[in-house]
Parts: sequence; C-alpha cells; structure tokens
Amino acid sequence: MTGKVLDLLNVINPDQKATRLTERYIEWETLRQVKKNDWEEIRRYIYATDTTQTTNNQLPWKNKTTVPKLCQIRDNLLANYGATLFPSQYSKWLEWQPAAEESADAEKALAITNYMNWVITQPQFKHELDKIIMDYVDFGNGFGTVEWVDQDQNNPIKHK
Repeated sequence: MTGKVLDLLNVINPDQKATRLTERYIEWETLRQVKKNDWEEIRRYIYATDTTQTTNNQLPWKNKTTVPKLCQIRDNLLANYGATLFPSQYSKWLEWQPAAEESADAEKALAITNYMNWVITQPQFKHELDKIIMDYVDFGNGFGTVEWVDQDQNNPIKHK
C-alpha cells in the first residue's frame, strides 16, 4: 500500500465522497486486521502469567505457569530508553543550528533553544514520548508528529 494515494478529486459527484471514503476505510481496516491480530498476540505474550493466555496453550506440557520475563525486559527497555533520550531536564544538550546563514542570529538561537528546553520539560511531552517509546519497544516502530493549535481567542485559525 506504500506509495498509493487516495485521490478524491476524481470523484465526480460530491455526494459520493463520503461513500468512497467509507469504502476505502473499510478496505484498509480489513487489510490491517492480520497485523492487529499479531499486535494483540504480542500483548498477550508480554503480560502472560500462564501459557493458557498465549498460543502456547496447544502444547502438551502439564506446567502452564510462566514467568513474565518479557514484561520485565520490556519495562527495563522503556526505562532505559526514557532515561537516555533526555538525560536531565537541566542539562544543556539541546542546540539550535540554523539552516541558512541569514538565520544565524544569536538572539533567535537563544529564543528557540529556550523555548524547546521549556517544551521538553512539559509533562504532556514526556507522556507522548513515552507512548512513542512503548510502540517502538513493543512493535519495532515509533512515530510522532506535531500539530499547531492556536488557542488565541481573538484570532482563531480557520482550517480548510
């Protein structure tokens, strides 16, 4: 599916847009179902305390108890990644480097650096970063993006 784009401009009748979007969503969700089942199996293995909760329940062994070692390894990875990504709130590891020569203003660099130092100390940033790290540890991928939210009551941004 990589490289394919859903082009809504080819839909002649605007009333059919919602129908086409729904059809695409159902198709893509159906194609994701196998992967979602794999993710659910990973979760069952991580938190398993006995083998009846996993696909190993079909094995002929009498002993069904298991030590949640995968959960311990996962928790250690989460703690270690979280601690090493941002070593300390007070360390000056963040540095802004301008993309163009005309942007190399010391006052601008200081303002950007101070702002970003403030952003990474916010609890919601740490919470979102922890979710990305958890996705990386559990499933091998972690993605993040930013969204601009203008909360100015006098001049709200109109989105198209």
